[in-house]
Amino acid sequence: MPIVQRITKIRQLLDGEDIAATALAQDISEKSRSSVPIPPPVNCQRCQSAARVRSFPVPFQVAICGPRDCTEEDAANAYRIGELLAEQGAVVICGGGRGVMAAVAAGVRAKDGMVIGVRPNDSREGASPDLSAVIVTNMGEARNAIIIWSADAVIVVGGSWGTLSELALARRRGGVPVISLGGWQVLDRDGKPVEGIEQVGSAEEAVGAALRAQRC
Repeated sequence: MPIVQRITKIRQLLDGEDIAATALAQDISEKSRSSVPIPPPVNCQRCQSAARVRSFPVPFQVAICGPRDCTEEDAANAYRIGELLAEQGAVVICGGGRGVMAAVAAGVRAKDGMVIGVRPNDSREGASPDLSAVIVTNMGEARNAIIIWSADAVIVVGGSWGTLSELALARRRGGVPVISLGGWQVLDRDGKPVEGIEQVGSAEEAVGAALRAQRC
C-alpha cells in the first residue's frame, strides 16, 4: 500500500473513522519494533573486568583531610591528590574551606572531577569556589564525623588538631584505609606506630593506597 494511503488510514484510526485500520496500525507497529536494534548481552572481557574491579554500586568516595593553615608542600600534595582522584573517577569529600581543602578542590576541578565540601557553619560563607557542591551542616567540628563516615578511604595531608580528630575518627570507625602524607604519626605507649595508619611519601602513593579498597 502506498505510504500516502497508510497515513490516511492511520489518521482515520486516530479520528475513530475506520476500525479496520487497526490491523494496519498493528502491522506497522510490529515492523517498527522489529527494526529497532536490540543491544546484545555484554560479553566484552574489558567491561567484565572493570565490573569485577569496581565492586561499589556508587562512585568511590575519598575523604581528604588537612589543616586550613597548611604549608606550601601540603597544598601541592593535596592539589596533586585531587587531580589523581578525579582522573580515576573518584568523588572527593573535604571540609570545603581553605588550605588543604581548597587545594584538593582546585586539583579535582582542574581534571573535571567532583568534589563535595562539608561545611561546619550555617551558610556557604568561606566555601572554596572550586567545589562541585556544598553541604551546610551548622554542626561545627562535628561535621568531621560526616566527612569520615561518608568515605570509602581517608587521606590525611599535613597535620592540625582538627585533622588529628578526623584521623582518630577514621581509625575508630574502622573498615576503611587511612593514609597519612606528611601528617600525624600516632605512637603507642611503647613508642611504636599505631597499626592501621599507612604512612606514604607522595601523592601518587596516597592515591594508590586509597584506591586499593576499590579493588577489594
